[in-house]
Amino acid sequence: MKKQYLFIILALLMLLSACGKSVNAPVIEEVDEEENELKDWGFEVTTEQDESALHVKMTVTNNLEEKQSIDFSSGQKYEVVLRSNGEEVYRYSDGKMFTMAIITEGFEPGESKTYEQLIPLDGTLAGEYELTAELVVAAVNGESVADSIFKQVTMVEVK
Repeated sequence: MKKQYLFIILALLMLLSACGKSVNAPVIEEVDEEENELKDWGFEVTTEQDESALHVKMTVTNNLEEKQSIDFSSGQKYEVVLRSNGEEVYRYSDGKMFTMAIITEGFEPGESKTYEQLIPLDGTLAGEYELTAELVVAAVNGESVADSIFKQVTMVEVK
């Protein structure tokens, strides 16, 4: 019986030591993947205001010389948030429901697509606001990406 316990303890020790990290592991230099991904895509946010709304345009461009695809995890392709002194004044997705289906959009080399949202300004006081606009991307070419690639935060003046 003592031999069985000794055997089990030795087997566990061998298993645990095999799972450890090697001291002689090669050092791999970290590459800033986000920086590389930003070069592959262009993302621009522009705004225009008329008397009743703030028009937000989000344009995404494939800067590569081969076809690319963007996967969205639902029917919500973008989010737009307007804040005044840190307090949320408007959120595009508030009160909305979106289909729960993966949606893939293909982009030919150099192709751009624009997503537009109108923010109603009725009841909004004049002043400076922080606008966050982003695509809600699940993956690019089937691989996950950093959240900040398709996100811009900018200040807008509501008149």
